[in-house]
Parts: sequence; structure tokens; C-alpha cells
Amino acid sequence: MYWQSSGYAAAAAAPTTATPPLRSSPKYYCLDVECCATGPGHNDRAVCQIGLVDEFERVVTNILVLPGDDVEVKSYLTALTGITEAMVKRDGVPLAKAQAMVRELLPKDAVLVGQNIAADIRWTGLKEKTEDGRWSVGL
Repeated sequence: MYWQSSGYAAAAAAPTTATPPLRSSPKYYCLDVECCATGPGHNDRAVCQIGLVDEFERVVTNILVLPGDDVEVKSYLTALTGITEAMVKRDGVPLAKAQAMVRELLPKDAVLVGQNIAADIRWTGLKEKTEDGRWSVGL
């Protein structure tokens, strides 16, 4: 690996020992929800994937979600999400099951972080509460 700034490149030294986690179990989680388009409007969306990564950069879950039977998908937005209709049809689960899986995986004191986290919390059906100004999970 190289670090480069102003034309200067230097090899980064490999760590000699692994840094142990500060806690034995994770408290911070990154939540990401991807949606497919169900209409022409910006908010015409349905959940098609829920991902959860812990603070130690371990993928906790990556769930493909089936749109409801009454939902007509206009686009899986594959260029943006990497998700295809075939993937969802093959491996997807109903949204209620995906929501239950996420709730079960998160400890009660989990702190959620992410891009547009408020929307992702709403999509997953989690309850929001604030402690010290942080998003966390109210189960």
C-alpha cells in the first residue's frame, strides 16, 4: 500500500500485531437500505436490500428483500445498487421477515450510523431514540 501526496510516495508499514477491539461485542452498527423504484417520483420506492455492518467491519447481515405482491417494480436501479431482479427473486425474503431479522441481530444498546440513517431506520421499521445525540435502536 502506498501513501501519495504532492508526488511523494512512501510504502506504508504493515502492522506487526493486530489491534484488539476495545469491546468484546460491538455497539456501533452501520445500517444501509437500498430501494428499487416503484414509480416516477423520487419517493416512489420499495426496500430491496438491507445491510448491517458492525464497528469491527464485519458484515452482520445482507438481506435481499422481495417487494410486496401489490408492488410493481419499475427499476431495480441496478447501475446504482448492483441489485438485479433475478437476485431478489432468487434470494429475497418478505420485508416483515427482513425487519424481524435485523431487530433480532441488534442489541438493545446498538447505536446506528449511516448515510441518511433516519430514512433507513424508518424503512427497517426500527424505533428511534436519542441518547447523547446518537441514533440507537428502541426495541
